[in-house]
Amino acid sequence: MTVGIDTYVDVAKADEIVRLLLRPYDEFRVFWSVLSFEEKEGYILRSTQQIEALTYTGAKSDCNQRLQFPRNREKELSQAVQNAAVYNALGLMNEEIKSTAEKQMQVFKSLGVFKNPRLDQTSMRAIATAENAAPAEVKIPLASKKAYELLKPYRRGSFAIR
Repeated sequence: MTVGIDTYVDVAKADEIVRLLLRPYDEFRVFWSVLSFEEKEGYILRSTQQIEALTYTGAKSDCNQRLQFPRNREKELSQAVQNAAVYNALGLMNEEIKSTAEKQMQVFKSLGVFKNPRLDQTSMRAIATAENAAPAEVKIPLASKKAYELLKPYRRGSFAIR
């Protein structure tokens, strides 16, 4: 994994961004902190691939660069793009956690563990997507609504007011 070649941030930079942007007790920060180095790399690479799949306005800063960013004569990668890559990695992590939790909930239901429908509903709500990930009803091409918003000034069909 190399920044600028196949990713926008490395694990050390992602750890720093998570530490700076999320409260110490934020569930995303806690979950991220227990991942292995390899798991973090996997989420970061997948995040970059999703970001790369979007359509952007303008042009790459250097015609020989592999990734879409930096763009439009920027000299270096913007903090917004780095943050978007990390938020999207967290969104991917959250999707997997949610999927696993839902599968486990189905197993518990099939075993008759939940007899109380109210308890079952409360448990399912606890699994729900948190603020950094896209709600299920909103279809966006990234795993994180926050990442999608951070990339808005660059995306085709959107514009920034200056």
